[in-house]
Amino acid sequence: MLKPILAILIFLLLQAAGGIILGCLGQFTSIPPFHPTLLALTVIISGLISVLIIYWMGMIDGRHLFSTQLIRWRHAPIALAGALTGIFATDMFTELFQLPDHLADQFRDMAQNPWGILGIALVGPVVEEIVFREAVLGYMLRQGIRPLTAILCSSLAFGLVHGNPVQIPFATIIGCIFAIIYYKTHSILLTTILHIINNTAAVVQMNILGDQAETFRYADLFGTTLLWIFAILLTAVSFCLMRHFCCLNASDQITPITSCTPPTENA
Repeated sequence: MLKPILAILIFLLLQAAGGIILGCLGQFTSIPPFHPTLLALTVIISGLISVLIIYWMGMIDGRHLFSTQLIRWRHAPIALAGALTGIFATDMFTELFQLPDHLADQFRDMAQNPWGILGIALVGPVVEEIVFREAVLGYMLRQGIRPLTAILCSSLAFGLVHGNPVQIPFATIIGCIFAIIYYKTHSILLTTILHIINNTAAVVQMNILGDQAETFRYADLFGTTLLWIFAILLTAVSFCLMRHFCCLNASDQITPITSCTPPTENA
């Protein structure tokens, strides 16, 4: 478990270092400390550096990173539908529990900035999938750690690193769904696509609604009672779809490296 913990710490420390650098720029220059372009570039650069360091640590299996060969494509729509319904349900529950959002202003500014859009909708999802699904989860699975333990630990870590109360439960649950898909497909291709769709949808919603995005509520459209019903129904649909996906791919799992045996030599 040491390497996965180190990978998470490296990711966090580089993000924190970027924030410190931005703060120093604001103190000693006329540049606003959290200018959306600088903030986006900091997120992008720190994310890419963290991937390089983790790759150097030997935690990334580059051969199967975005592999299409091991994915059973006839089952992929089930995984995509299960994940998307889970995302919608979790988003509704997040609203119902009225969790505080401490990063709303920064996200709004970045969502209206070209570099911010690149960071949120593309680079961020790719980096996070490489770090949390391939490096953290994948490494634990390849080391023979129980799948349930690896999935739960990586998902909880993925939620906690977001640090924002409104994002922590959402990211933890979505991270769990993505972890299951990764475990069954051996690839971050589908999870990266889903992650990009989720983040892009948030950026599009922010740009369409503008200043009203912060006050937009599903409950205003459906009412609180219907929103609870929709959230519960979507959760049930997502659970059934993901369970069906797991059953269809029951024989697919990541083989622990400890179970590999050297080839026998001919006498």
